[in-house]
Amino acid sequence: MYERRYYHAEVTLSEDGRLVCQACGAEVDKFLRSPQQCRYPTSAVTVIGELPICIHVSNLRATLIAEIPTSASTVKIVVLAPDEDIADELDNLLATDVENQGGLNISGFYTLSDETAQKVDEWLRTGKLRLQM
Repeated sequence: MYERRYYHAEVTLSEDGRLVCQACGAEVDKFLRSPQQCRYPTSAVTVIGELPICIHVSNLRATLIAEIPTSASTVKIVVLAPDEDIADELDNLLATDVENQGGLNISGFYTLSDETAQKVDEWLRTGKLRLQM
């Protein structure tokens, strides 16, 4: 089971102390994310269990990462390491997701597709995918 939490860029602190996206009116959490999509296209983390996961692209390479909260509003980025028997399948899923949203030549953060999220959920539960601490 998973949910999407979308990033919002135009966030201000309201008079009553809430963080609100000025572009769409969504209330966001301390990490500037909300289950509601912004009117501007943004990437999302996919929360599997309690682990916020997305794809990071840099140097023409897609990597599955988790954002581990460390304090009030900061996160530690941790790579998810696959077992050898699923590594090629994971690479193919990530490459497909990235190509469907932009391309491996465009560095940034990308959202997991439903298919990838379901496989990641399964692999986390069976221990085939682990946080590389």
